[in-house]
Amino acid sequence: MPRLKHTAPDRAVPIDMPASFRILPLIHSMGDTIFDVIWARQAHPSPANELIHVVHGHVKVRLKGAVLRANPGDTILIPGNTIHRDDFDLAKGLETYMVRFRWQAEADYFRTVTIRKFCKYCSLHQVEIVPWVEKMRTAHRHHTSADIWLAQAYLLTLLGLVYRGITIARQKSARHEDYGLRRRKKLFEQARTWIGEHYREPVNLDAIASALKISPYYLSHIFSQESDFTLFAYLTELRMHKAKLLLQQGTHNVSEAAYAVGFNDPNYFSRAFCRCFGFAPRDIRVHD
Repeated sequence: MPRLKHTAPDRAVPIDMPASFRILPLIHSMGDTIFDVIWARQAHPSPANELIHVVHGHVKVRLKGAVLRANPGDTILIPGNTIHRDDFDLAKGLETYMVRFRWQAEADYFRTVTIRKFCKYCSLHQVEIVPWVEKMRTAHRHHTSADIWLAQAYLLTLLGLVYRGITIARQKSARHEDYGLRRRKKLFEQARTWIGEHYREPVNLDAIASALKISPYYLSHIFSQESDFTLFAYLTELRMHKAKLLLQQGTHNVSEAAYAVGFNDPNYFSRAFCRCFGFAPRDIRVHD
């Protein structure tokens, strides 16, 4: 007999849900629906929210600025009073299970769960979503008050699953972005430290990237994101200030200062120094 494999549950993610989410949606109508040609030819709103589960056929729901594509097994949620058109193959037709409902929490819900996010989540998680649609289909067939109450509870569960999934994904994305930001700042500081220790040597992008164990492209990208300088503009600026200090101290002449901070050509160093400070290195005493 095979042994069951026990896996640790995902670490709990705190999710703040409005109190209104505890109230059951109020279902106005529900049932299997064969779409009429008129819905494919003209845009129309519905005063209630529409949960549309595709049973047979393919549909493109055209909204202002967006097109949602749904295939068999996919579920779409269209907020009430949203003008849309259902574009499908008229010869093959379109069969859906549709639930029209209103909900006290819908304003709060749609602030987090957009139409596109809802459809994408349901498409990627059909194994999780479809059973709750089927529970609603089964419950409504008897039309007793208990069955309608169950259908509304199943609908609330489905809406909650999508809300929870989207919220967790958003929180994970935020943590990932936060981690990426901290990592970029750390690498940026490590690069500055490395340059501060090696500015006297011939320095190139590959050497710094190799020391930090990242790609030269990523290193260059980090520097442009974290500072107003390119990496080599920063290196030049650092060398200029180090050279200026040596000249002010009187311990080095211009050529010696140039070599001391990593320049092989004193003439090039002098031009770079002048661009940086607005005067030639030989005039350092005048500008002290």
